Amino acid sequence: MTGTILDVDVLVIGAGINGAGLFRDLCEQGLRVAVVDKADFGSGTSAAPSRLIHGGIKYLETGELGLVAQSTLERNLLLRNAPHAVRPLPTVIPIFSWLTGIGAALRTLFGSTTAPRGRGALLIKIGLAMYDFYGARRRVMPRHSMWSKARALSEIPPLTPGIV
Repeated sequence: MTGTILDVDVLVIGAGINGAGLFRDLCEQGLRVAVVDKADFGSGTSAAPSRLIHGGIKYLETGELGLVAQSTLERNLLLRNAPHAVRPLPTVIPIFSWLTGIGAALRTLFGSTTAPRGRGALLIKIGLAMYDFYGARRRVMPRHSMWSKARALSEIPPLTPGIV
């Protein structure tokens, strides 16, 4: 402290996720930073957060590829910088058709506000391949894999045999 209230380089107003992230980034750059908030840090977060770190896969259908790239990079940085708090969660998506949803996905891509109700294996494969491509920068997250019907039923016996 000198003659001013605070002798800082940057004053961050708001301690939500953006304020906290900005604080962290600026401190890592060697700046003196103070954060102020009208309440406690993070007090404005949802009462029931999913705590899910994702890469914005929903943005593929609306053609927001810049957001896909940004969110997958952020996910990789979180996995790299906070392995004690963030880890990949293996997920299996049962698929019941090969081609369902292609027409609806194309309509959504060109501006329709209704998303496809179902997505077939081809659409999911294309989406996850694009997602892997956009998530390549500073990759930490493993790439996706598609299982055969036989492997899926072998690994997870309670799955319905109706999957493809």
